[in-house]
Amino acid sequence: MFVNKINKLFLFGLFLLLVGFSLLYVEFDLIELMESIPAFLNFIFVDFLPPNFSDVALYVKPFMNSIYFAVVSTVFSSSFALVFSLCMAHNTTPHPFVRLFVRSVITFFRNIPFLIWASLLVVIFGVGTLPGLIALIIFSTSFLSRFYAGSIEEVNCEALEALDACGASYFQKVKHAVLPQFLPSFYSWTLFNFEITIRASAILGLVGAGGLGTILKQTMDLFQYGKTSTVIIIFIVLIVVVEQVTKKIKKQIMMSTKRLSSYHIIFVFLFVLSFYQLDLSFSQFQAGINRLFTIVPQFFQWSFSDISELVNGMIISLIVAFLSIVLSIGIAIILAFLSARNTTPNYYVGIVVNFILMIIRAIPATIWVLLAVSSIGFGSVAGVLGLIFPTTSFLVKSFSSQIEEVGKEGVEALQAVGGTWWHIVFKGFVPILFTKFLATTFFRFEINVAESVIFGMVGVGGIGLFIQGYISFYDFSHLSVSILIVFTTMFVLEVTANHIRKRLS
Repeated sequence: MFVNKINKLFLFGLFLLLVGFSLLYVEFDLIELMESIPAFLNFIFVDFLPPNFSDVALYVKPFMNSIYFAVVSTVFSSSFALVFSLCMAHNTTPHPFVRLFVRSVITFFRNIPFLIWASLLVVIFGVGTLPGLIALIIFSTSFLSRFYAGSIEEVNCEALEALDACGASYFQKVKHAVLPQFLPSFYSWTLFNFEITIRASAILGLVGAGGLGTILKQTMDLFQYGKTSTVIIIFIVLIVVVEQVTKKIKKQIMMSTKRLSSYHIIFVFLFVLSFYQLDLSFSQFQAGINRLFTIVPQFFQWSFSDISELVNGMIISLIVAFLSIVLSIGIAIILAFLSARNTTPNYYVGIVVNFILMIIRAIPATIWVLLAVSSIGFGSVAGVLGLIFPTTSFLVKSFSSQIEEVGKEGVEALQAVGGTWWHIVFKGFVPILFTKFLATTFFRFEINVAESVIFGMVGVGGIGLFIQGYISFYDFSHLSVSILIVFTTMFVLEVTANHIRKRLS
């Protein structure tokens, strides 16, 4: 007991030390942050209102392109990811070397933030929908491969062993033993990826890769904030509708597989329509491939002349991600208990909190940071302020789901002995759910690091600022080193976070 208490005090002291180091390293001013919040809120609720719908007809095509992007990239990426995941899973891989090789490639692609791929592909293939689509396919394939492989490894191995004993071929074992058990997870992850892809498609336009983000960037650059708010409102409606539709489809699939054939027909129709409407150019693709062969050799002419600045930039990106987590987690815990069905003090309070957070969650983190930069200027304060909103909404949703899993029995027992709402929360639930909250927070920290790297590309600073500069000036020898630093950092974080989550569970 005494040793355990010493360990907790040590970890708490280490946490405070990290917070202090982070604040000093980036010269972060908490007072400046607090003073920036009114300016930020004034910018959103005064400068952005009322929305300007005068050019709404011009937004239809980029709006539809965002949906087309998501549909086509989901079909391609889910197909590729299914093949890769079978190679990655230990119980279905054809050979250990194949598993190691495929896992390494997928890990590399997954740990480079999505917007870096999009920016690089715009340089290779030119401005338009093609680089955006390829970036989404890379992003979705690497995401799905990881989670498909995890689900495949959880299937019951008895059927595999039985077919193996009967001399079944590899494809027969996959078809009859793996796929029937894996399909519910396949549909669940694919639909979840579709939601993520819709959000990701919104920021493609920031680097010239098409979609609704193109209009967003144009209106913000011209200070037409009424039009910007219209674009954001359209995007929020799109995200909310997609979330509700995918939730309903997932529920129906889990209850019965009878409607699967009709969903397949609808999705095939949507895929054909989307692919046609994107109006992809084969000549642009061919020219891009030719350009790729001239660019790739330049990536291996590494230049380490900016290594100290790049490492410093990566540290700043890590600190922005860390501080946003520190400032979000306390708010998130309170809001999670207010929104969870079994702990909310009032039914209507829960509805209001969930509604507000749904709107916040619908807006991608990059857009939040763009709003912060536009209202308070460049710098780490804008990065942290912009990242607090999506971080808090993500944590609240995850925490509230974990709270609801506990049930109402614990709440009723504490109420019976006269416990107040605060006692129920901090004496009853927090000790039980602490490790789950911590595991979720580590997962979100990984996401925040990737987001903070991207934020550098839109004016927050950090290593993303260097990456954007290298891409703009076609400086591939320095760009390759910066990407290597980002990959190494993200890979170490992923391994560390996975280890911590396993220890906590």
